This record gives sequence, C-alpha cells and structure tokens, in this order.
Amino acid sequence: MKKKTDPRSPFSKKALLFIMPLLVVLLVLIGILIFRDDEKEVVFKDYGFAITNTNRLVGIMRVPGSSADINEIICPLSSDESIIVKDGEVTYKGEKLSGQIPLFFDNSSYIFIPWEEAVFLTDDFGIKTVDGSVFLIKEAFFGDDYTRKDSGKGLLLLSCTKNLFLALEEFSITTIGESFTVKPMDLVLFDGYSIKTARISDTEAQRGSYGITNESLVTVNGHTYVMRDFLSALGLSVERDSSLGGLEKTEIGSENGKEKEKDTPKPIDDTMLKLNEETFQYFLGHRYQLKKDVEVYSLDGVWYLKNDDLASRLETIPMYGEEYVYLPGSFGLVNPSVGKQYSLPGFTRIKREAEDDGYIAYTARADKHKLLPRSVIFDGTENYLFTDSVTVEWKDHSFTLAPLSYVSWDGIERLEFYDSGEDKFYSYILQLDSVKVRFEDGNGVDVVSGTVLNEDLTGFMIINEPGLLASYFDK
Repeated sequence: MKKKTDPRSPFSKKALLFIMPLLVVLLVLIGILIFRDDEKEVVFKDYGFAITNTNRLVGIMRVPGSSADINEIICPLSSDESIIVKDGEVTYKGEKLSGQIPLFFDNSSYIFIPWEEAVFLTDDFGIKTVDGSVFLIKEAFFGDDYTRKDSGKGLLLLSCTKNLFLALEEFSITTIGESFTVKPMDLVLFDGYSIKTARISDTEAQRGSYGITNESLVTVNGHTYVMRDFLSALGLSVERDSSLGGLEKTEIGSENGKEKEKDTPKPIDDTMLKLNEETFQYFLGHRYQLKKDVEVYSLDGVWYLKNDDLASRLETIPMYGEEYVYLPGSFGLVNPSVGKQYSLPGFTRIKREAEDDGYIAYTARADKHKLLPRSVIFDGTENYLFTDSVTVEWKDHSFTLAPLSYVSWDGIERLEFYDSGEDKFYSYILQLDSVKVRFEDGNGVDVVSGTVLNEDLTGFMIINEPGLLASYFDK
C-alpha cells in the first residue's frame, strides 16, 4: 500500500513556496492587462494647449482684470506627443488635465474631446450626441486614430459643464445697452443675469462680461431668437441660479409617464417690422424719440423694440410719426354710437392725414386697410385713442383735444393726455371717480370706469382683453 504524504511534511511547504510567487506574478500580469484595457493613449500631430483646472477657469472668466493668471492653468502641448485617458482622467507627461474642456490644437483651429460622450446644440436647436475621444477638424469628426467618423456641420455649442460651453459657430447677442458677437472657439459661461466669454490662447485669455435679460436677442444663422427660449434649449434660465440641469442628451423628455418633445425655439423674424420714420412715445411724462428704421418684434402678443443698443418691451401707448400713429400691441375698437367692439392687431397704423370720410387704418404689413368710424381705440388697461375731436371733462375742468389724441388713466391717481393737434402733453396727479371723454355727438367713454357713454347703452363696459375680439379688418 502506497504511503500518503503528510500535509505538514517539508515536501508540501516547498511546493507552496514555489507556487505562491507564480500566483503573485500571474495576478500582476492580469492587473496590467486590465489596466491597459482601460487606458487609452492618444497621439497628436500639432502643437496645442490644454486647461488643467475647470473651476479655476470659471473663476478667471467671472473676474475682470489681468489675464496673467491664465498661465497657471494652461499646459502647452508639444507635437508628436501623447496624452493618456483613463477612467475619465486625462494626463500629459504626468500632469493632470481638465477632463471637461477640450484640448486645442494648431492655434485653436481644431479640438480634441477626451470624454466618453460629447453633447452638442445644433444651429437649428436640435441636440446631437457623439461618442467621445474624437477630434473635431473643419466640421468633421475623426477618431483618435485620425480616421473620419462623422460630419460635424451645423454645430453651434459643445457642452462642457452645466453652464459652460464652447462656441463652434458665430452668433450675436443684443442686450441692454450693447451688442456683441461670440466667435468660434470662444468659451461661453451663462452665469445667471450675465454672459461671460473667454478666447484663450496658450498665453492669455481675452474676456468679456455682458448683462442679459429674458428679452435679450440671439441671432444665429440669420434668424433671431429671444434669450429666454435660447437658454431654455440649453437647459438654463436667466436667474441667479442659472443651472436647471444643463444640456440634455436627448430631445425627448418624460412628463407624467408620457413622452414629450422638447420645445424648439421659434425665431421672431416673421414678426419683425421696420418703422420707416422717426417716432416718439410718452412714458411717465417723458418723451422718448426713436430713430428711423428701428425694428420691432412680437413675442407672445407683446411687442419689443430692437436696435443697435437696446432691446426692451414697448408700452401699449400710441407712438407717433410724421405720417402714421402706431399701436404697439393688441388694441380694441369701439364705436360708442352703436356699442360694437372689435380688435386691431399689433402694430396697426393709422394714417395721420384724414380722408374725406375719416382716417384709414392699416395692418402691420399694410396687407389690409379699412376706414375707421368715429371710434375709441383702447388697449384694455389705461390708454384710449380717439379718431375725432373730443372734450375731456373732470370736476370743473374741460379740455378739447384734436383727432388722434389719447387719454390715459393709471387706475390710481395719474391722468395724462396728449393733444396731437398742438403736440402737447399734459399730466396730473388727482383723486378722481370719473373722467368723461366725449365726441361732438355726446357719446364717448369714461376712462376711469371703462364704460361707454351713450344714453342707450348704460353700463356698457369696454372689454379688457381686446385680443379676444373679432378683427376689425375681417368684419
């Protein structure tokens, strides 16, 4: 019978001492193989630079002043060298680079995106995702081995962080007091009520800071959009905390378990009008002159003014030019003799030179026109324009106003009126229960109560939402 070996014998110990080092070496080799599987080496052909710290970059963009501190976060890249990408980290010659900002090459003529998936906003406000570790060179994507992968045309912004983007196409912004242009390869930080920009080279950063509002305008590829809609497409808003999640990777969202398409911003071009004469408008007692050829546009029924250095909401107070009176909003019209009410669409204009039968009103683009009866034209809140001579009466006061004059009552204490015949503006602070404005036939309107003055139409109220009425041009 064969004798069994004692596990505690010297022979067993020798075997273990021989096997254990082999196991250690095997595990190390497996670890190296796994490490190499996760690790990627990317060789680049041109000189360039990289950002080493995203948070420092954002801080530099936020603070005006010397750009010397940019040197602290820039790492020059030599040609025919390589970077190592592993587990979301990017290193170059042992130095850690930012994994959220692309690498710039050949004087920023092209970039390398090191992260796993890149998300872009297109110039028609769609969203495009591309597998990362790619070069973007002259509107085309190339793999890290420089083989062409996909078209890169029509891309507007690359998402870096929630509110930091890299511009890939030129676009312009018109905001309060100024206009500016964002150029390709500008970094753009949407920072609440402002936009910060930085054009970075390997030695410095040229920076800009601009205030914005929801009504600021963004022009992309010849189409103009409202800032509120532009930021919404980016998952942002004009707020102190501007980050609402950032750019999403899909155009489809979910609401109550149902798929919902993302709203695409609509350009305001179709509503844009140019006023071909100088105009003026009174507001709180001040006369504001508007130069010839200013542009106006409509958004959600509200009209805004746009020119080289201003983008602001227009009050629904009549605007006067030498040839026309303009109605900057949706107005209503009532003939107090019969009590019928109609709507006049935004920027209806009335020719100031009267015809034999009265005044002619034109739609904004002059595709329709119609003779106006003796009428009260109103904005539904506080402004009333009259198409014939009227008398304004309160307490023991009485004024006569020429045709196409207006009267305003703010609902509390401010009574204002403009006499178009004398080109004079009047303003009073009064406590009043009634201000009656009558035509020659005695009919008219009480601007305090908003009622029509007609003995046969006692208590007839003027509607406060004229946009709900049928169009006068279609009657």
